[in-house]
Amino acid sequence: MLENIYTESIAIASADGEDEHEQYFTPPEISSLMASMFDFSGKKTVRILDAGSGTGILGYCAAMRAFESEVSKIHLVCIETEKISLNLLKVNLKDLEKMNSNFSFEILEKDFLTVSNVGKFDFIISNPPYSKISPKIERGGTSPNLYSRFMEVSINLLSKNGQMIYIIPRSFTNGVYFKKFRQKIFTDLSTTKIHLFNSRKNIFEQQVLQEIMIICLERNTKSTEVLVTSSLDRKDLYDLHPLKISRDIIQSGGKNDYRFVIPTTESDIETLNQFKAWKGRFKDHGIEISTGPVVAYRSRKFLSNSEEKENTCPMVWPTHLSLSSIEWPKNNCKKEQYIDHTATDRIIPNQNYVIMKRFTTKEEAKRLVTCPLKKGELPGKFIGIENHLNYIHGGEKEMPFSLCKGISYLLNSSLFDNYIRIVNGQTQVNATDIVNLPIPDIEIIKQLGKYKSKNNDYSKSLQRLLTKVRQKN
Repeated sequence: MLENIYTESIAIASADGEDEHEQYFTPPEISSLMASMFDFSGKKTVRILDAGSGTGILGYCAAMRAFESEVSKIHLVCIETEKISLNLLKVNLKDLEKMNSNFSFEILEKDFLTVSNVGKFDFIISNPPYSKISPKIERGGTSPNLYSRFMEVSINLLSKNGQMIYIIPRSFTNGVYFKKFRQKIFTDLSTTKIHLFNSRKNIFEQQVLQEIMIICLERNTKSTEVLVTSSLDRKDLYDLHPLKISRDIIQSGGKNDYRFVIPTTESDIETLNQFKAWKGRFKDHGIEISTGPVVAYRSRKFLSNSEEKENTCPMVWPTHLSLSSIEWPKNNCKKEQYIDHTATDRIIPNQNYVIMKRFTTKEEAKRLVTCPLKKGELPGKFIGIENHLNYIHGGEKEMPFSLCKGISYLLNSSLFDNYIRIVNGQTQVNATDIVNLPIPDIEIIKQLGKYKSKNNDYSKSLQRLLTKVRQKN
């Protein structure tokens, strides 16, 4: 039956093309996993809500799971507006009603973000649409995406000891845009279960652009632990290795720093403990991070491929970045490699810097990609840095190149790469995230800058330095 519902859903998606709200129909394997995360023990009569239900596979799975858990009576409320999905939803739920006389359902044909007077629910399950929405639009809440708005409405509809399970992008777990939303979760609910997908492929039928997770939230739970599992995709959900983690680790921060930190292995927890022991930050040493000031579409009149060095400055793009150096100028480069010297508000002094990519993909070997840039390595007094790059500098005081190398080697290490993957739910690396990174003693970073490596991997060198410090202490 689940395969039939999913096949119907994919047929709708194929006929309509890409959904305007980036709605991805839930495969049977994931639907079953989500329903299995509910705890129906001790329940005899329950109300279940499937928000944005599509053809009903999640609500169907949740109801079947409840019956398997000896729940005697179930009422399912599904909310959906898409006409073709609604027709199939009615058929699917009537089939379930025929199978079990203790099952009843109700379908509301309305925008979920405007629902009212629907009562409270013991269990809420959803695969909401993923699409940006202005925080100024009050419909559903104040967070910047439809999926988090759906969750905000669901929180208000959850009963005293209710549970809600959502499959959503991981982007809400950190960053300023979702801070109020995370605060609401921390205040009203407790996280009890999380499943992470380590790939963006083979989750839904369509390719997703963001990291995806399943989260189970409960109201008034007494548990102090979170059960964390992970898989590559939906094809290997049958051999999960659960890890129980203190909720204080998962729901991190406090009044000024609500964020989710999600380790999936014991090694990840060791990494978090190591970073927790470091009290230093780059800003403590006058080290600053800025975003490249050249926004390409606003700077077209200044950009060119001219080689007239007297009138132009080197223009650095992400394509010029390697782990060892800036490869400029680059043969067959499709980007303009020069910027006019009159663009004074867009160019910066040619000094020692650490250049860093702001965007990477989950599948890339490194989440943090940086390289040191030595003063004079590029010609001229000024250079342009494109907006998809960050650059690390000494503020009003130029950093020694050895320190630039140390910082670059530090950030490129597997230790820091792993830490960022644990704490950052986005593929974008913000300057604020880097400036607030816990770092070891600055002398260790300076020593690291003196090392040489044939493959540009300084992870082992960093670990040797850290081990020496621990042995001394």
